[in-house]
Amino acid sequence: MDYRLTKVFRETIVLLLICAWLISPDDARAKDINIAFGDIPAMDTIADQAAIVRLQQKGIPIKPHYFKSDQLSNQALISGQVEIGSGTPYGIIQRMNREKKMEVRFFFQRFVLQYMPMVRKSKYKSWKDLNGQEMFVHARASGTEAQAKMAEKVYGIKFSQLKYVPGTEVRGNAMLQGTIDASVVGIFTANMLMEKQPDQWHILPLEGITGTDDALYARKDWIEKNQDAVRAIIKEFLLMYRRLTADPSYPEELRKQYNLIPDLPKEIVAQIPAYYKVAAQRQLYPLNGGGEKAVQVDMGFYHVAGQLEGALENLKAEDYWYLKPLKDVLNEIGEIKIEH
Repeated sequence: MDYRLTKVFRETIVLLLICAWLISPDDARAKDINIAFGDIPAMDTIADQAAIVRLQQKGIPIKPHYFKSDQLSNQALISGQVEIGSGTPYGIIQRMNREKKMEVRFFFQRFVLQYMPMVRKSKYKSWKDLNGQEMFVHARASGTEAQAKMAEKVYGIKFSQLKYVPGTEVRGNAMLQGTIDASVVGIFTANMLMEKQPDQWHILPLEGITGTDDALYARKDWIEKNQDAVRAIIKEFLLMYRRLTADPSYPEELRKQYNLIPDLPKEIVAQIPAYYKVAAQRQLYPLNGGGEKAVQVDMGFYHVAGQLEGALENLKAEDYWYLKPLKDVLNEIGEIKIEH
C-alpha cells in the first residue's frame, strides 16, 4: 500500500515537472507586466523606481527593463517583448495608425520637457552661431530631439547633424571632457556644468518650447483589458510625484529605504535635494498625469517639431492617448489645481 502511494506520488511529481518544462517562456511571463525605459536608472527617476517597488509589494507583477535608448524601448513594445513602453514616439504611433498595424496609446505623462540647450561660450553666442553645426540629443523620437527640431524652426537655423548620445549625464560628462560643444541637457547636468566650469557654458533661450518629455504607453487593447493594473500604476506614480513635489528631500529617503542606485557617486547624492527642489519649482513631474490640456500642448509641439504630419486641426487626441484610466484615478484621489 505504502509502495503504491509512493509510486503514485513520484509519478505525479514527474508529470508536474514535465508540464512545467512544456510551458514556454512567453507563457511563464504571461502575467508579468513588463515596462521598458529608454535609459538606465538614474537620480531623476528615483520616484519611478520606488513606485515600481511599492506596486510589486502590493501584488502588481510589474518588472522594469532598461534599454540604452528610447528607440530600443519603442521596439521592445512593438515586438511584444514588453507590455508598457516609456517615451514620446508620436511619429511611430501616427504611422502605425495609418498602416492599421497596431493601436498604441499614451496613458500617463511622466515628465514635461525641462531640458536646457547648453553651448560652449568660446564657440557659440546665440542660436544663429549653431547654424550648420552639430547638436547632441538623447535619442531618435525623444523629447530632446523634438526640442532641437523646434529650435531650428523657431530660430531659422539648420543643424549640420543631430547626434544621438543617450543619457543627459553621459552627454554632460562628454561636455566636461571637451568632446561635445552643444547639447540639450537636463536640470542636474546643467547645474553640474555651471558649477564645475562656470566660465565655459552658456544656456540659450528656449522659452515657450515645451511638451511631454516622457509618457507611459501601451497597446490600446492591452490597456482596455488591464485597466485595474493601469489605474494602480498611474495612482502609485502620481502619489510619488505629489509627495516629492511637496518634499524635495523625500527622494533621498526613498533611495535609502529601497536601496535604489546604491553605486550613485557621493557628489551626485549630495545634489538630490537641490535637484528635486528645482524640479518642483519648474513642475517637472506632472501632478495630474497630463490630461487633455497636456495632450493639446503636445499636438502643437510635436507637429511643429515635425514628428506629427498632416494638418494640425486634423490631429485627434484619442488617436494618441487613452485617458479613461487617468480620469478614473483623478476622480479617486482628486485633481490638483496648477498655478502658472
